[in-house]
Amino acid sequence: MPPNLDTPEGTIWRVDLPRDGSPVFSESVVYGEVPEGMVQIFPETGAPAELVPGKEYYLYVTADILYPISRCVFVAGERERGGGCRRVCSSRSPGRWTSSASTCPCAS
Repeated sequence: MPPNLDTPEGTIWRVDLPRDGSPVFSESVVYGEVPEGMVQIFPETGAPAELVPGKEYYLYVTADILYPISRCVFVAGERERGGGCRRVCSSRSPGRWTSSASTCPCAS
């Protein structure tokens, strides 16, 4: 993405892995907690805004600018819905992302 489009309006959290960084296992990423070896880009300082239960969010994950891993809309605090993001959803633990090819163990 061009540098001026890599943090679009409405972005609430962004973390990047430096070019020389080691890959991060997706199930280890917790919303608002910067994984070891990654750098928080947005917000520049402090924690991101809390996710609001029931609100829709757009999640975009890339291996690099050419290889999107996931791009979907999810509802904070809800179980994965048919036709929605199959691989990513919010989980029972506030702010935790769960990656799975099967049904996500999301909010009850």
